[in-house]
Amino acid sequence: MRAITSVGFLYHPRVPEAKGLATQLERRVAENGIESWVESAWATDRIAARQSLPDLLVVLGGDGTILRVARAALRHGEGKPSHTPPLLTVDFGTLGFLAELSPQEVEAGLQRLLAEGPTWIEARKLLHATLRRDGQVIAEDHALNDVVLARGSSPQALRLVLHVEGALVERYTADGIIVASPTGSTAYAQGAGGPILTPDIEAMVIVPIAPHFALVQSLVVPSKSEVQLSASASRDMVIAIDGQRHLRFIEGDTLQISGSDAVVRFVRLGGHDYFYENFRRKLGRAS
Repeated sequence: MRAITSVGFLYHPRVPEAKGLATQLERRVAENGIESWVESAWATDRIAARQSLPDLLVVLGGDGTILRVARAALRHGEGKPSHTPPLLTVDFGTLGFLAELSPQEVEAGLQRLLAEGPTWIEARKLLHATLRRDGQVIAEDHALNDVVLARGSSPQALRLVLHVEGALVERYTADGIIVASPTGSTAYAQGAGGPILTPDIEAMVIVPIAPHFALVQSLVVPSKSEVQLSASASRDMVIAIDGQRHLRFIEGDTLQISGSDAVVRFVRLGGHDYFYENFRRKLGRAS
């Protein structure tokens, strides 16, 4: 990572402590002659519309805030990972599994980062989702965590069909299906009974939501695989991409999901074993 000459601070707007700390850190950085600015993490259009992004984005919020900023940065870089800055993440959330530092650690951590650089940069690969209707692509997007096809306002279970690499795997009667990256395997997919994947595994996990008598309860496939979801009965259905973007899904549509070459980069200040420490400390805390 090159020397840091500019920093952007993005905070959860409904957490006053996050805004206060972001403002305080920005002042300290500016005093050292580094170009800096502060913005609400929810101002995604303004973030994506900036003429250029800084060398580093410091995100103060929970996992949802981090997902929001990552998506905005990717939009700015037009999906090109080399055009998006790394994220230094600060935990102001309930779980904070994606966060690198606590609020108490961030000032010292940022000073160390500016003086010495990161210990390492972790690249988390994304999923790519494509929605087709009548043979035409009507939407596509990237997901850091997961792509979920689920029932909308209807209380009825869905009848969903899962293909992997063109082969029929299962017909589900369920409330939905989650396709998660290794990053997302510790989120909704885990709550639905899926396995946890370490971040360095190039794979996806497919987990049905509340399935009725399913033979395949969860499935791990290589990230290069093409997963296709469709519905065999008309129901009110919705696609959720990282819980941030929602798309209507109707009978006859197909949703294709595969691994992407795009990545989100995270600044790491500790060792490569941090994931297992987070697994024990943060997921243990949540249980």
